Amino acid sequence: GYSVILADSNGDSQIEQARIHDLLSWQVDGLIIAPSQSDGQAGLFWELWRREIPFVTLDRTFSETPFCSVSTDDETGMAMAVDLLAGAGHTRIAWAGGGSLTISTTRLRQAGYAAGLIRNGILPVPEYALNLPASEAGGWQAVERIRALNPRPDAVICFSDNVALGLLEACIHYGIRVPEDL
Repeated sequence: GYSVILADSNGDSQIEQARIHDLLSWQVDGLIIAPSQSDGQAGLFWELWRREIPFVTLDRTFSETPFCSVSTDDETGMAMAVDLLAGAGHTRIAWAGGGSLTISTTRLRQAGYAAGLIRNGILPVPEYALNLPASEAGGWQAVERIRALNPRPDAVICFSDNVALGLLEACIHYGIRVPEDL
């Protein structure tokens, strides 16, 4: 049988590298990694590849590499979320969170957001593209920026659950009713 050993880097690439080296020192048979690195920072994974250590990445991908990965179709999923909101009558749809475009999930989800708007005949409004940290704090920042917009978005698509949680907390704090007001 196999045993599973779990290590968390909390999104810190230095901690991630240390944890991977720890796991390798225990002579594990392979690694399943949810990388914290962006596209240009695949050095650690190239090291694993050269050493022929079996590994699979989850969620994020590294373009133009032979690395195996398991991920969702971020672009299509985000476009479908826009379709759902547009189908419910929303026309001022904002995007909240994401971080750096060098991260595959951010780049693909933003592309799906833009494609979904265009497919539904909604002109993208640059002020509604709230590129903020993919965290609860990013959700709070999104609400702060939304409150200053005129007209305000009538719907928001969040990059992640953490952004959505922060956004909902901020809405409660400011008396913004979800889904009535946003």
